[in-house]
Amino acid sequence: MLEVAVIGAGVSGLLAARHLLRCGLRPSIFERSEVIGGAWNSKSTCYKMWDGLNLNLSKYTCCFSDYSWPDYEEDFASQRDMQEYLERYASTFIEEDCFKFGCTVTNIKKSHDFSMATKSQVSSLYKVEWVEEETSKAHCKEFDGVVVASGFFSFPVVPDSLKLLANDGTSRVIHSSFYTSPDEYADQTVAIVGGSFSAHEIAVSVQEKAKKVVNIFPRTSYILPRYLPYKGGFLPIDVALYSRSCDGPQTTEMISFDTEEECSKWHYKLRSILGKFNKQSAIGFPDITNPPLVSISDHYLDLVLSGRIDSVQGKVVGAHYPTCENENKIGNFVSINIELEDGRTLEGIDRIIACTGYRNQLDFLDKDILETLQYEKEDMFAPLVQCYDTFHPDLPGLAFVGMYKGPYVGLTELQARLAAGIISNELNLSDSATKEALMNSENIRQQSKSNTTPRFPHFDYIGHMDTLAKQLDLSPLKKFSLKGSMVSPAFYQPNEEIMETCKYRLDKLKEIALNDGSNKLIPRLSLSALVGKWSFERTITEMSSPGAPPQKVSGEIFFSVIHDKKSSPARSSFNSIRYREDGLFELPTGKTLQVFREYDYVYAQDALEIYFVEGGERAHMFLSLKFDKKDNGYWVATSDHLCINDLYRGTFKIAFDGVGARDINMTYRVKGPAKNYESVTYLHPIT
Repeated sequence: MLEVAVIGAGVSGLLAARHLLRCGLRPSIFERSEVIGGAWNSKSTCYKMWDGLNLNLSKYTCCFSDYSWPDYEEDFASQRDMQEYLERYASTFIEEDCFKFGCTVTNIKKSHDFSMATKSQVSSLYKVEWVEEETSKAHCKEFDGVVVASGFFSFPVVPDSLKLLANDGTSRVIHSSFYTSPDEYADQTVAIVGGSFSAHEIAVSVQEKAKKVVNIFPRTSYILPRYLPYKGGFLPIDVALYSRSCDGPQTTEMISFDTEEECSKWHYKLRSILGKFNKQSAIGFPDITNPPLVSISDHYLDLVLSGRIDSVQGKVVGAHYPTCENENKIGNFVSINIELEDGRTLEGIDRIIACTGYRNQLDFLDKDILETLQYEKEDMFAPLVQCYDTFHPDLPGLAFVGMYKGPYVGLTELQARLAAGIISNELNLSDSATKEALMNSENIRQQSKSNTTPRFPHFDYIGHMDTLAKQLDLSPLKKFSLKGSMVSPAFYQPNEEIMETCKYRLDKLKEIALNDGSNKLIPRLSLSALVGKWSFERTITEMSSPGAPPQKVSGEIFFSVIHDKKSSPARSSFNSIRYREDGLFELPTGKTLQVFREYDYVYAQDALEIYFVEGGERAHMFLSLKFDKKDNGYWVATSDHLCINDLYRGTFKIAFDGVGARDINMTYRVKGPAKNYESVTYLHPIT
């Protein structure tokens, strides 16, 4: 049996090993830590995800093609959930003796001159050298092939403007890969540098304990929540976005934004998803002439609107301690000044977290291999030129899996299938397909030279999946790839029963969204949609005096995230927002009285609970609103509350526009021995 070295035991390495085994090859999986999972394993000594992180893709797409998540799992898995999922996958498909833990690969080179080899000569192509971490013992062995699956995000990049402080030994400036939890940032002013997913989610995490959080970003991103509107309901973001706009397969992958018109089309599509009354204005809108950048965070914009995160657009060009001994000194702790390209200076910064990306680390590959791949170490967008980011025709037996920026699990698995097929000689691509793939790779490389590159080289997810699947003869069956069909890795494998099961789950998900079943999500989504400023008008009608004119109140309401430093786990504080009403009560004389009141709105599983606030503290519950229907575009929730002898019947209506809300209506019908009135309040967003 031919033996193939696999470098890395994360998602990519596990997939590579599994499909090598499927093709009759034996993998030897080299992993420098003592556990599988790569960045997902919190016990790894290497760079890892932070505590409390949740995936930004759902279990419907962030999954292996023939190994779905259990139904009981949440839509968006945690870091721990993902690690357990990988462990189950490995134990199901890969024998334990395939793993070489605690082994760091130091060099990979050709065993002989490939120019003299033929396609049938596929044995002992590469010499692999490695060191055992525990004993420092060096080893060397020849393998019949090599799959590099060490990850694109393998080496953290700190920009030159922050390197001096990052290397001073104080940990005042760190890369995001070393971030673990907000606890060590308690009562400090923290700057988060970067504008991608990790920057936004770490800012959300840090603010739980920090005194102040400032997020500095060079380009503005569209920030989308994890659930998006779908025909009146809501679906996980990837399920909503990864649906076919036409019948498949879509084998012409879009690899660039050729014109400003093409850019603007994508911008307007994203803005239509956000809706007219969205929170993007809190940080500004991206320039429509540049490729759009997208990030995913449920709470970032809420926290900006609530004053918990300050967002600053600008490029960091320097960071230093003040030259004057007493300048910016807080006790014995000297804070940091951050300089921006436009001349602004941000003072009083205690800690900096650089969410500034990664580059891959391929120094263990021999120089002539890297030259063939046209390797550019500092290129964080497209450092290699090869076919489908997987192989180069001049390097037989060598393949890469997951070595591109933005490695979705479905794409990574198709790369693993392609790598295994190429190395085992079960798959032979035509010269024309190989030539076209290399040309596309070179074109993507050229984009990296531009100042307006998209965030990911393969932003056309469906096109890229279909293109790879075509080479593998795994194009989804017609009934699974019709216009409007949702895309999942399960449709890119040969077992039709698995496809049918996946389709059933996705259809069920759509059915729930379309038939008011999304009401389980509505309390949580409503809580977020409320955050911000609203104008309101209220009429109070005395029902026992039909001819009496209604009393009127108007003014502003501000909903903000309640910050509770004692909350645990970190995300629990996002279950509550504070309602603050400042208005004027119109008297019959024409004069007005100022009115002020506060409530707490709390998300509690399937309900939106409203509590009285007394003296700035939450008191007893007023209403527990449960959404049970839709009426003329409004989600409707009702609740009754008996206050001594008075019955309060509350009705809450919310109309969504995209991910925001365009109208809210709150009605209280009060009946009792001495009370008989109806209070109706209309809220309109202040944009």
